[in-house]
Amino acid sequence: MSNKPENTEIETEQTEKIDESQAAQVAASLDEFDKDEGLGDYDPAEAEKAEKEAEEKAKAEAEQAEMDDQAAQFSAVMAINTYESTIQMLVGSQFKLSETEKQKAVDAYGPVIKKYGPAAMGWFAQWKDEIMASVVTGSIIMNTVRQVKNIKAEKAANQPKAEPKQGKEKPRQKVAA
Repeated sequence: MSNKPENTEIETEQTEKIDESQAAQVAASLDEFDKDEGLGDYDPAEAEKAEKEAEEKAKAEAEQAEMDDQAAQFSAVMAINTYESTIQMLVGSQFKLSETEKQKAVDAYGPVIKKYGPAAMGWFAQWKDEIMASVVTGSIIMNTVRQVKNIKAEKAANQPKAEPKQGKEKPRQKVAA
């Protein structure tokens, strides 16, 4: 029975080799996973640095959002003033939007401009020529209608008034029945 202790030693050595081999494989696998996931050993200094960077990024995003709000409000003011100017070109400088109307429009348009601003600008740029052609066509139509009304009014004013027919009626004649 002296062989048993020798076998046990051999089995122990093989088990240790297998365990070391498996451990090395697992370690290599974990290292590869860490590389793929961008993970590494935990370093408190790096964690603190990452936390500060995240706070700075959040602060910068908040400042950017505030600037975006201001830019959206500015764009809304420009849009409503452009609208007012366009209508004034079409119908005359008598057309005015009240300050209350303008503010309501700015308050309503601001969030929409902020939400869709870049996309809307891209859409506008894509269809700019068509939109401008439509505005010009609308202006020509409005000008034509205004001129036709003025011409008709001038003609009506220049025509002599028709005399009433009451005084010039033919006398009635009796017809035998």
